[in-house]
Amino acid sequence: MDKSSSNIKETNFSLVGLFFIWPAFLFIESIRNYRASYAKNALWLFIVFFGFTFIARDNNDAFRYIEWFYDIRETNISFIGFIRLLYSEETNYIDIVVPILSFVVAQFTGDYRILYAVFGLVFGYFYSRNVWYLIERTKVSLTIYSKILLIVFALIVPFWGINVIRFWLAAHVFFFGAIRFLLEGKTRGIWIAASSVLVHFSFVVPVIIILVYWVIGNRTVVFLIFFITCNLISGINISPLSDQLVEITPAVFQHRIEGYTSAERIELRQESHANRNWYVVWYKKALNIGTSILLVIVFFKGKEIWNRREEMNRLFAFVLLFSGFTTLSSLIPVFERFQLVGNLFSIAFLFLYFYYNDSDRISKKAFDILLPAFGLFIIVAIRAGFDNTSIYAFITNPIIAPSLNTNETALIDLIKGL
Repeated sequence: MDKSSSNIKETNFSLVGLFFIWPAFLFIESIRNYRASYAKNALWLFIVFFGFTFIARDNNDAFRYIEWFYDIRETNISFIGFIRLLYSEETNYIDIVVPILSFVVAQFTGDYRILYAVFGLVFGYFYSRNVWYLIERTKVSLTIYSKILLIVFALIVPFWGINVIRFWLAAHVFFFGAIRFLLEGKTRGIWIAASSVLVHFSFVVPVIIILVYWVIGNRTVVFLIFFITCNLISGINISPLSDQLVEITPAVFQHRIEGYTSAERIELRQESHANRNWYVVWYKKALNIGTSILLVIVFFKGKEIWNRREEMNRLFAFVLLFSGFTTLSSLIPVFERFQLVGNLFSIAFLFLYFYYNDSDRISKKAFDILLPAFGLFIIVAIRAGFDNTSIYAFITNPIIAPSLNTNETALIDLIKGL
């Protein structure tokens, strides 16, 4: 055994030891020493424990996943019987990953905390690998611009996204594969990206878009026009758009899409939005606006930087195409979250652009002006995580936590009580 292999084993052993003593320390270390070889695994382990202590509120998707988990536990259905249900007309399962994970865990325990620890295990792997994929593409110290954009990237689909496990896990799986195809030219990345459909059925749309890009290639100017046009379009009636969407979709998907785009569900979402504070309404819009402005400026003023690297050219072309489609899809309220998936790629591109940027001062000045928009997003995104984060995640460990009563007091409740 060579010395490097021995060091890796010793490091992993130390991480596991720290995990059982104080997982929150791993979270702190992963941020403080983000260049260390162990950093991504340290964060991964913390996310597993975060999942175990995760708080599911009554109005969250997580609460429904837990109720469904209990139902699976109580029915004692066989694996073959469960598989038969997945694509049946009655259940309409298309995205099988989360159902299968829930089924497997339910065979061993009825403790939903174990289920969410498993969710944290899977989600944390892709999340940590995506964040560190960007970090590991840089060799020297990051500029302040790149550091801010890295924070933004980490918060677009944060690890507390296990609250809506299917969609946000699919987002990270798609990014995991697509970014390797775009920056490294690995065609297997497309297959990995395509597997996101098994996590959430709606990711058939991003998969089609990346296949279209693969066929068309880099048409950066055309994609820029498309991107700008999509950002200017507004006021489209939801009914004809949703009807057309259903018509061109395979029959197995139609029931799901009709449910997502029904007038009743749209009305409920609009009522929910009406009761939100201004910063909750605007923090994602601020990110979209700031990102779009920077992309247009970088296209015209930073061409010498992004065009001289083939991988950056490919990524930029895809960003413009994909972001254009996600902007259009946001006209259907329930598809608004695809803009965040698009932002993963946009911010990844901008992160690398500002890392390589050694001459474009205009983009830097524009970033300075837009900093409040990105700052608003960072602050509100972190605040949103407090709703489902238990204090147990920071003061206990895997040895103590299982013996404690389930904690329903989230960080935000603790802060408000001070």
